[in-house]
Amino acid sequence: MNEIPFRFRSGLMYVSITIVHQGKKLTLDNCIFDTGSGGTVFDTDEVFQLGIKVMPESPLKRLKTVGGYQTVFVSKIDRLIFGKKSLSNIFIEVGNLHSKFGIQGIIGTDTIRNFDWEMQFSNSTLRTHNFPQ
Repeated sequence: MNEIPFRFRSGLMYVSITIVHQGKKLTLDNCIFDTGSGGTVFDTDEVFQLGIKVMPESPLKRLKTVGGYQTVFVSKIDRLIFGKKSLSNIFIEVGNLHSKFGIQGIIGTDTIRNFDWEMQFSNSTLRTHNFPQ
């Protein structure tokens, strides 16, 4: 079983994740696990460390946020790691999260739906389970 600790702050669940891209690893400790967000988004300055940046061919999306609208670009990463589980070759959205919201990323339902999740608030952990075969 895969257990991921979370911190509960201001009504939100914060988790740590690791992004692997082009042989580089980056762990982000300040990401919101958000079932209300359709997409998984990471802060531009954070993922720039992995060589991820907007390119002329990068698809753009306009997201509706609590504070209005924000434009993000879409990029494919090699792996996204949650504890002992990972997803390979997935698309993420990249935008200005840190200066606007003070976070490094949002794990949205496009990513969350790849596993069954169990939330245990008594010991502040999320457990991932593979789908039944």
